[in-house]
Amino acid sequence: MFGTDVKKRFIQRFLKWNDLIRFGLIIMNIWLVLRTNLQAEQIELLTITNVSLLVQSSKNSKWSNRSPWAEWIKEYNPKTQEITMQYYNNALYKYLLEPLGYDRYYYVLKTDSEVFPGEMGKVFYEEEMYLVQRFLEGNGEMVIKEYKNEWTELRGGKNKDGYWRYVWQEDGHIYVGGRTNKPVLIKNLNDANN
Repeated sequence: MFGTDVKKRFIQRFLKWNDLIRFGLIIMNIWLVLRTNLQAEQIELLTITNVSLLVQSSKNSKWSNRSPWAEWIKEYNPKTQEITMQYYNNALYKYLLEPLGYDRYYYVLKTDSEVFPGEMGKVFYEEEMYLVQRFLEGNGEMVIKEYKNEWTELRGGKNKDGYWRYVWQEDGHIYVGGRTNKPVLIKNLNDANN
């Protein structure tokens, strides 16, 4: 019914359209991948920005010092593998340091091993290093973990309330933050905040 030339032309046109469609699909897939990656990067940047703003607002505001939860921020040094205290709120100071006669900034720029006696400093360091390693092996997202273990306070008492630890990166620095699971009960916390 159709001549050989007509069949050849039909097949050639079909193959050209097929190639064009495949090429279009490849371009569309590349565009979708790039768009998805861009969205993922934007989400990651927004998450980091939110954490950064939260940390900055808690470091620089009375709100953090009015919080009944003991909160802290440490920094990880990749060269020395040390994790040193950078900031803690009034609740942590009133709960851990003041009863022993330490000044308000005693713990700043010290490691847990320098402040906590015996094994407790080592336990805290190992917990934090575990999270730092998970963060370094991950994709840059914050790493968070709750610890429900019993720990020894500086006064020697046992605390069974637990705490949270979290690791994030900001401006090229790796930070380890934390917060107690329950508010610490301190009679004069409000006096310290004024």
